[in-house]
Amino acid sequence: MTFTTFMILSNTSKITHRHQSLLKTEFTLFITIKIKDFLKSVVIFTLVMEVLGALLFFIAFNKQGMAFGEALWFSIFHSISAFCTAGYSLFNSKLTEYSDSVLVNTIISILAIAGSLCFIVVTEFVMFFRKKARKFSFTTKIVFYGFLILPLLGFVFLYAFEPEISSLTGRERVLTAFFQSMSAMTTVGFNTVDCGDFLLPMLLVTIF
Repeated sequence: MTFTTFMILSNTSKITHRHQSLLKTEFTLFITIKIKDFLKSVVIFTLVMEVLGALLFFIAFNKQGMAFGEALWFSIFHSISAFCTAGYSLFNSKLTEYSDSVLVNTIISILAIAGSLCFIVVTEFVMFFRKKARKFSFTTKIVFYGFLILPLLGFVFLYAFEPEISSLTGRERVLTAFFQSMSAMTTVGFNTVDCGDFLLPMLLVTIF
């Protein structure tokens, strides 16, 4: 919907005030955000994040000895899947073989968080740093604080109380606890450990 509207507006010299109001209502935009600026930022942000994600994935998969063509396809697929928080993976074992990979865990986490952030929040941050806005809206504040607090709480519980994770050691334990908390919070659905074996209280934490 966003991309189609962007293409239509790109080929239109101007849109009426009525159409602007309708589009702002459709996208639930704040009055201070212009529809064209919003759509442009969404398209650019999406393309930049997915291309960067694919490039970094390619480096990670290539280092693992994956063939060029396969690495390229897997990189593009997982970059889009992570950013769209779809959670689809081409690996039979999901991502359990990459539980100790800082690069893969970091790439997916950044893409999933960036993709699950409301585009209005992203637009407001861009406007703020460009000094086009003086303060953040209530929605942006709630989303921002949620993204800071929820993954941290999930990480603490999973790291300390989940046997499937506490049985791991060192970096792998930290990465796995954070990744599963991030995966639940963004609803991206990837996993680097078998979540089916989690304790019921930890499944409740994950659901929350």
